[in-house]
Amino acid sequence: GKYHEELKPLLKDVEVVYNADYQKGMFSSVQAGVKHAERNFFIIPGDCPFVKASTFNALMVVSDFLIRVPMYKEKTGHPTYFNAKMKDKILSAPTDSNLRVLRDEVGFKTVEVNDPNILNDIDTINDYQQMINKLERN
Repeated sequence: GKYHEELKPLLKDVEVVYNADYQKGMFSSVQAGVKHAERNFFIIPGDCPFVKASTFNALMVVSDFLIRVPMYKEKTGHPTYFNAKMKDKILSAPTDSNLRVLRDEVGFKTVEVNDPNILNDIDTINDYQQMINKLERN
């Protein structure tokens, strides 16, 4: 959306999808990306960069739910796994909806992971520095 041109050169190994309707909110950006999904997919905010690969793997292994959410110490976090069967439901939802509403409506499976980073996001430069310091200590 708004910072598409600034971000695109930084994300060389990622397919960048432009959301012309970004003013309609975050869910419209989710829908713009989901349009391009051809298989099962994850949705994770861009400000959650330190989630471990093992978390993604754990969410893929479970096979009995269309939506799977990681949990660390009884708290849910990111990313959320979606079976490809969820694509049409996401795309047909109103743009003022959100993934939590959709997730709760459909139902989901929590998957316990050993990854505190599922709970962390980076909203400020201070958040970023705290996360770097925490990672350096571990």
